[in-house]
Amino acid sequence: MALPTSIAVVFGFFSRLSLRNRRTWLLMGAAFIPILVLLVARAVTAGRTGSAIGPVLFHQMAVPFLFTLYIPLMGLLGGSSCVGDEIDQRTLVFLTTRPVKKSAVLVGKAGVQAAISLGIVLPALLLSFAIGFGSFILSSEGLARLGKYLLAAGLATLAYTGLFVLLGTLMKKPVIAGIVYIFGWEYVVQFIPGSTQHLTISHYVKSLLPYKAAGEGFLMFQLEPSPVLHAAMVLLLLSAVFLVLATRVFSQKEYVLSEPRV
Repeated sequence: MALPTSIAVVFGFFSRLSLRNRRTWLLMGAAFIPILVLLVARAVTAGRTGSAIGPVLFHQMAVPFLFTLYIPLMGLLGGSSCVGDEIDQRTLVFLTTRPVKKSAVLVGKAGVQAAISLGIVLPALLLSFAIGFGSFILSSEGLARLGKYLLAAGLATLAYTGLFVLLGTLMKKPVIAGIVYIFGWEYVVQFIPGSTQHLTISHYVKSLLPYKAAGEGFLMFQLEPSPVLHAAMVLLLLSAVFLVLATRVFSQKEYVLSEPRV
């Protein structure tokens, strides 16, 4: 079976499984947290002239929630599960003996996780922006700003998913390592000015955000942003490199039926 055909078969099979997975629906529900908060705020302040609660909540609650918590954690849970779920369920050894290349299995499963993540994150961000800003979204400035947020969210999703797919092929406890990376390394490095910030995915994601619109909160603390084009290219390159490395490791690694994740 040709590689593209194999990837398509794996993608279709695991797409159906993922859509029936309770974890997928729980993650989808979590994405609506900022939307619900914005809706309540809009309802409470309805009729008040000069109220700017919508934009303020979007910048200081919705954006930090999605970009510093939700997208990285969704990438961690989805990416690490590509191999981890099969190991835990003792199905990986059977999956890799099917008449498809091992690389197709991993690429197909990673594609499913990225597609589901994008299918949740981008609509959630769009709805949050629309509720927060109202009719501003219909202006050229509003559409341009929304486009920057969507671009940042899309590339962030791909990069984090790729990273944690790679960790899932390398480590038995990728979730612990991922949490250390997200809430340890990326959090600490934001307080260190200079080139050290370039060693995190979050630096390039934040560089794509509309800086002035994002306020003076902790999200942009000490940020020395990279040029937008440079940040976008780095995130795309990282996504591709992570996936290529993960595929190589997965293709060369031998899995046995008795091998548990410890």
